Amino acid sequence: MDKSQKESLVIKLSSLLEGASIAICANYQGLKVEELNTVRRKAEAAGSEVKVVKNTLTRLALKNVVNEDERNSEFKSFYETLVGPSLMVFGKVDAVASAKFFVEAVENYASLVAKGVFLDGKFLDTKELESLSKLPGKQELYAKLLALMQAPATQLVKLINEPARQIAVCVNEQAKKLAS
Repeated sequence: MDKSQKESLVIKLSSLLEGASIAICANYQGLKVEELNTVRRKAEAAGSEVKVVKNTLTRLALKNVVNEDERNSEFKSFYETLVGPSLMVFGKVDAVASAKFFVEAVENYASLVAKGVFLDGKFLDTKELESLSKLPGKQELYAKLLALMQAPATQLVKLINEPARQIAVCVNEQAKKLAS
């Protein structure tokens, strides 16, 4: 790989990191090509992108994305995970959906091991990643919020219709008594 290819790869990795809601670094050593392709397909379905990365180029991309004054111990912890064979998962839309996908992938493939997670400037370890994966996703939260917003309106309609329903029941009962 020549210098211009490396520069373009650093630019691509920088844009992936900037656009990511979550970045997960993992060791993929021992993962078969077909398994890696399956992981990629599932990641895409979860709104994530999986890339096998060169550590040095990823470190350069991280330095491009995170300003020097924002480089704290959290950044350094994530930076230090970039050793050995590395695979990066870039969550584009929903960090929780990406975490859920990744934890499920780790359960399915023993060769896939999380090294660290970078979420909103914070470094998370594997236990925190598992906790994040147990949270409800954006779609679930939207559905719950919509249900909460609709509940008062539904109750109001029931309340308004109740007197008319009671009158209809009384008239029906009276009609049955008169018919017998």
